[in-house]
Amino acid sequence: MILLSILILMPLCLGQGISIEKLIAYNRWSTQNQRHHLNEDEKLYRQLVFFENMQKIQEHNSNPNHTYSLAINQFSDMSQEEFVEKILMKQDFIDNLMNSNHIETQPSVNSQNVGIAASIDWRTKGAVTSVKDQGNCGSCWSFSAAGLMESFNFIKNNALVDFSEQQLVDCVIPANGYYSYGCQGGWPAQCLDYSSKFGITTLQKYPYVAVQKKCNVTGTDNGFKPKSWIQIPNTSDDLKAALNMSPVSVLVDASNWGNYSQGVFNGCNQFNIQLNHAVLAVGYDIKGNWIIKNSWSPYWGEKGYMTLAPNDTCEDTSINWTNFELPKNFYNFHSFFPLYVAVQNKCNVTGTDNGFKPNKWIKIPNTSNDLKAALNFSPASVIVDATNWGSYSHGVFNGCNQSNIQLNHAVLVVGYDTQDNWVVKNSWGPYLGQQGYITLAPNNTCGILSYNIQVTA
Repeated sequence: MILLSILILMPLCLGQGISIEKLIAYNRWSTQNQRHHLNEDEKLYRQLVFFENMQKIQEHNSNPNHTYSLAINQFSDMSQEEFVEKILMKQDFIDNLMNSNHIETQPSVNSQNVGIAASIDWRTKGAVTSVKDQGNCGSCWSFSAAGLMESFNFIKNNALVDFSEQQLVDCVIPANGYYSYGCQGGWPAQCLDYSSKFGITTLQKYPYVAVQKKCNVTGTDNGFKPKSWIQIPNTSDDLKAALNMSPVSVLVDASNWGNYSQGVFNGCNQFNIQLNHAVLAVGYDIKGNWIIKNSWSPYWGEKGYMTLAPNDTCEDTSINWTNFELPKNFYNFHSFFPLYVAVQNKCNVTGTDNGFKPNKWIKIPNTSNDLKAALNFSPASVIVDATNWGSYSHGVFNGCNQSNIQLNHAVLVVGYDTQDNWVVKNSWGPYLGQQGYITLAPNNTCGILSYNIQVTA
């Protein structure tokens, strides 16, 4: 399969200055990372992004003035925008939370009252659990908080236990009085507040699945309960003082951490603050560099860790890679590929004459006869409740809870059969359902009559 992919792409990529070695590297990486694509177009797009990132990495590593190196890893087929969108917390969420009244501040530590060692590393004391992997879920806040409680539990009770990040993702939610939103982002301090009231159970009892589910604990005695916590003042000495007592949960700008490999990272732009990631600071070295435990697996960075330059590095910062230019012929080929990439990017069209323009459309009345009449003119866009569609294979589907319709998915109705079942085109790939389609039972099954529109001119 690898050889076949190389042979197919060879004429195209050689024309763009891409070597056989790079093609082999991509195919090896794709196999190791178990990449599956929506279609051949998306596969080609991912390859081109991978080659861009590889070129940036080589350019960076060839500069002897850099104090850190980059490497290919699990994020290497993502563009910068995709990495921020898929892996990090949303900037608007963090800004709104920091500017709101939803954060309860605690008394601060005073660095003058604590002896500060020349260096400290809580890993050497056995106080830090293994590096975890948050996956494609913006749940870093739960890993940062869980790691903090794991270390404090060791310091206090001499027991190193992995706590459940999934419990925090599922239970620290608005319905329970918290302004955290699972894979969209959250606040470590709210995890501490929740755990102080309900307790946090172990990872073994409540495993991590990288998606938000219903809270699966009851009662108020579910495990370890922190009694109090403090907010650290924004100075290096205060953070060092705090780290002499235990690891610390911190917020950083990780916008450009994706391909970090090793060394002292100092590439942040202190003039552009974008807090979007929560990590665990576990110490500092003799030179004042911060030792950071991340949640992107032990295969990222320095076995899951990162060394940050002293002072305020990356606490409020980001790096801009746009000054690096690719060879013009390669860049132009990439830029004009009109592909779907399954993530929201910046709008890439200008003007008002970009193609087909519908002149008129209508909302279809909420009856079966009206929808049928509309379908005699053209397909119709509809919104349905697809909560229970996930495992559908074939046949007439009637498995929705008609007494509690939750409109949450848009599809295209392309017709109806002689038994009045609706013929629906889905967007989950041709391998799900009936080659990408589903047959819905008549009438308002799954809320199909709730909201429909149709282009008429």
